[in-house]
Amino acid sequence: MKKKTVLVHAVAVGLFTGSFAAGCVSEDISENATDDAADLALTGGKHKPPAPPPHRPPPHHGPLCGHGNGGRGGGGGGSTGTGGTGGAPQPMLCTGTPPASPLLTDFSDASVEADGDIVLAGSPGLPGFAYKYAAPGLTAPTLTPTGSALAVAAHPGTPTDPSTAWSGVGIGFDACIDGGAYVGIKFTLAGDTGNCGLTVAAAFAENTSPANAPQGTCITEPCYYPSAPVFGTGTITVPFASMFGGNPLTAVDAKTLLGVQWQLNAPADGSCTASFTIADVELVTNVPPPLCTASVPPSPNITGSPSLAFGSYGYVAPGLQAPVVSPIVATDGSLLGLDVSVNPGATTDPGNAWLGAGLSLPGCIDASRYKGVRFTIDGDLGTCSLAFVAVPAQKQPVAFGGACAEASCWSPASAPFGTGVTTVHFADLAGGNPPGPVDPAHLMNVSWQLAVPTDGVTAPCFAHFTITDVAFTND
Repeated sequence: MKKKTVLVHAVAVGLFTGSFAAGCVSEDISENATDDAADLALTGGKHKPPAPPPHRPPPHHGPLCGHGNGGRGGGGGGSTGTGGTGGAPQPMLCTGTPPASPLLTDFSDASVEADGDIVLAGSPGLPGFAYKYAAPGLTAPTLTPTGSALAVAAHPGTPTDPSTAWSGVGIGFDACIDGGAYVGIKFTLAGDTGNCGLTVAAAFAENTSPANAPQGTCITEPCYYPSAPVFGTGTITVPFASMFGGNPLTAVDAKTLLGVQWQLNAPADGSCTASFTIADVELVTNVPPPLCTASVPPSPNITGSPSLAFGSYGYVAPGLQAPVVSPIVATDGSLLGLDVSVNPGATTDPGNAWLGAGLSLPGCIDASRYKGVRFTIDGDLGTCSLAFVAVPAQKQPVAFGGACAEASCWSPASAPFGTGVTTVHFADLAGGNPPGPVDPAHLMNVSWQLAVPTDGVTAPCFAHFTITDVAFTND
């Protein structure tokens, strides 16, 4: 089998610390194993060239040089500047074109070519490509477009050196993009990153080597991008200002964007595995406020004597009548539960057939030590269906003290249940916007939501019931 030598730039970076030491190593790999490297050669055309030997994209954290902006792609945009230093001409900086919309890709236009290249057609989003990479001796992730996301399966193996414990995936654009009107990026992450540390970075021209992209202007190694750690799953917004540790620039230049990259970093004492999807990558003009500082509840009791909940509320969809929500109060002033009367009227609009009652928690509660919530429903639900809702800060509108800056914010709900004692686990709650699971470490409210029949045949929904004995549980 034919062998070829590929230069792999390496910069050992302490995770989240920004310290690094530069180096460059060569790696003999088989012809079949060079597919990824060839796929990632940015050469000004949509297809990889037969020569010269392509460069493997370097990562942004861990060993770095250019943050992996390898890939097929084009020039794009004009150029500014004519300078040079030390006898070597300074590459001209690309003039980015503002994107027509904030969406970079939702992967619905992704296709796999015969040679394995993943192409992003640019409708919707921007034309470009997806790529993968890994440090010498490790295995790059497997990438699979699903029609609405990019699935990533990572089994890199065990690194022999902490400085070469990286692997990752990225998207590159066929042209230089001016994202100066935006303040960060947003994407949806689902699945499991396992025991891998995950970081994200924006690729831009000044910190990209010309060897990795024709738009790159970094001619003094090491060249790498500022990056930020990623924690958890769901819809994640990362401000450009939170990305750090780049060279030569330590701040993102959003006017010369070339791509986005996600990097997995194996722990120092072994390997890591991950299986997750990336979807809906877009630029953002505002960044949600930081999450509330949560406090641990003194006991599992949400209602009772004493009670954690300090107030109640009702809510209703447009066109329906709000429920009557009355607190059930003990002689010592503790909140024992809620008495709820419902006569909402009729509707045939499934999108506006909801109403409910809730308990306000004091600020932000860290209930991560618990699996869910237990409560008792007594009374008559009529033809209404009833579900439980947990409201974390990430899905609570900013106007109500939460961190959701979306046009529409709502929280995951349980499957319907009836009267009696019910236990709902946080992991079983589904739906909500922004997408993603409930974060029990940042709970702001709990509520019970009714759905009104919309078939025009079922009798109207009348209900009168109580909600008591509400508590966190590990059952």
